[in-house]
Amino acid sequence: MDRELDNTIIIKERIFSSLRIVIIIVIIIAGLISLKYLLSTELKQSRLRTAIAENGSIADAITATGFILPEFEHILTSPIRTKIDSIYFVPGDMVHDGDTILKLNQDLLNLKYEQQLEEMKLLENKQHQLELSMNQNLINLETDYEIKILTIKATESKLIQVERLHEIGAALKSNVDQVNLQLEISQIELSQLKHQIDNQAEIYQADLLEVELQIQIIESKIKEQKRLLDLAAAKTNWNGVLSWIKDDVGSTVNAGEIIARISNLETFKVEGKISDIHSQNIFKNMSVIVKISDKNLSGRIHSIEPIINNGIITFSVELNDKSFGGLRSNQKVDIMVITSEKNNVVRVKNGPFINGQGRSYAFVIEDNMAVRRDIIVGAVNLDWLEIIQGIEVGEAVIISDMDEYKHHEELKIKNDN
Repeated sequence: MDRELDNTIIIKERIFSSLRIVIIIVIIIAGLISLKYLLSTELKQSRLRTAIAENGSIADAITATGFILPEFEHILTSPIRTKIDSIYFVPGDMVHDGDTILKLNQDLLNLKYEQQLEEMKLLENKQHQLELSMNQNLINLETDYEIKILTIKATESKLIQVERLHEIGAALKSNVDQVNLQLEISQIELSQLKHQIDNQAEIYQADLLEVELQIQIIESKIKEQKRLLDLAAAKTNWNGVLSWIKDDVGSTVNAGEIIARISNLETFKVEGKISDIHSQNIFKNMSVIVKISDKNLSGRIHSIEPIINNGIITFSVELNDKSFGGLRSNQKVDIMVITSEKNNVVRVKNGPFINGQGRSYAFVIEDNMAVRRDIIVGAVNLDWLEIIQGIEVGEAVIISDMDEYKHHEELKIKNDN
């Protein structure tokens, strides 16, 4: 008869079976890891970007970003709150000096302008009537004044005659006194006329001055209204390209609201933005290099906005070649703000193999091997980086991303063939 196995034996067999399975799994994993390691130590030559270390100069720079903008831009705004009646151009159209870009409703402006012209006519008529009245009254007063002078002269002659007659006894003393009184009265009346003429002239001058001031005020209003009408005509005063227009016909626009932008696309500038951590290192007139595709354009910082918004400093760059053919409005560019420049240094083309200054590593090609080197990186800009230590002039450096191989000392370069 068969006997049941002892429990101890059964347990031991189960343990041995489990161990065999674990050992097999470990061997498989180790094999896979070894295979991956062996495979990872080989690099395909076609996947590598290399650059030769050379002797040259390098600009130490702060990196910023920016956009290409037209150097000159004409902005049309609505002078009043009104509505858009018509659109005559669309973005991208060429426009010329004197072209009407769109039509704003001018009914209220025209009505007010006509009212002011009527008010001007009334004031001018009032001025004319006042001048006529003044001249006529002054003429009458001056005539009375001349007549009074003649009257006084006649009275003075009469007084002389009466006094002579009185001396020979042919006239009474009362006759002399009466003529003398008439003379005094005439002289007083002459003085009153003189004062009246002066006062009346001053009053008329004051009235005329008041009317003239009213005319000047209404003239200023008419000029302002005419200016608003000219602005409401929405005409451009230069040649350019319509880059934007408020094309919602029938919509309301407020006074001062932008309704169109006309750009001169012959010359450009750059608007740059940089973190405010560099606020102590960025100044007006600093040299910059603007990287556009594979071209570098030089320029200088023309102005810096005094206000920092959300930790960003905005500055304007004036390019040396403002009309470079590769410039396009709103094109995004990289900017290097030059802080210093070093000459006669070992430099290598910039690439993803390095991230910043200081101690790092790089792979240098020796025969068919990529050998890891400890290096020290100095100045860095968009195009170049300075190698202070670890690489010599003439050596080939892998500048593509090698982060996954950073723990290897050597890597074999496999020919694609």
